[in-house]
Amino acid sequence: MEQKLIIEIDGASHFTEDGLAHDQHRDRFLHARGVRVLRIPGYAVIGEGREVIRAVEEFVKVPNPSPPAPLPETGRGEQRTGGNSE
Repeated sequence: MEQKLIIEIDGASHFTEDGLAHDQHRDRFLHARGVRVLRIPGYAVIGEGREVIRAVEEFVKVPNPSPPAPLPETGRGEQRTGGNSE
């Protein structure tokens, strides 16, 4: 089974309020295009390599869910908020 998958190795900047918001927005954007994102903290790659490999193996076993319905188009002068938070 072919999957569209991005594995992100996240450093400290991803765990700030701005970093989390940016990642959430990007993940929704990618998911809407049928791409799955697996985020792994950088420290886990260095210290817990075997567990990371197992996590990736388990992640790819789960079927790729259908992308969510597209967000409605906004009118002129309106801004998109990016939908609800997950």
